Amino acid sequence: MEHKSLEFALRQYQKRLTTFERNHQMTSEQFAARFNEGNLGDDADWFEWEFVLDALRETATQLNLLESVRV
Repeated sequence: MEHKSLEFALRQYQKRLTTFERNHQMTSEQFAARFNEGNLGDDADWFEWEFVLDALRETATQLNLLESVRV
C-alpha cells in the first residue's frame, strides 16, 4: 500500500513540475541552479517550485529505499 501511495505522490509532483517548467520555459534542473544562485528573486512561485522539487526527490528516495527492501 505504501508503495502505491509513494508512486501516486511521485506522479502528482511530476505533473506539478511539468506545469512549472512549461509556464517558466525552463527545466527544473535549470530552475534549481538559478534559484540556488539567487538569480530569480523572492517570488512565491519560485519557493513553491523548490518545495515541489524537493518533495519529488524525497519521495523518489523513499520509493527506491522501499523497493530495495522488498527484494
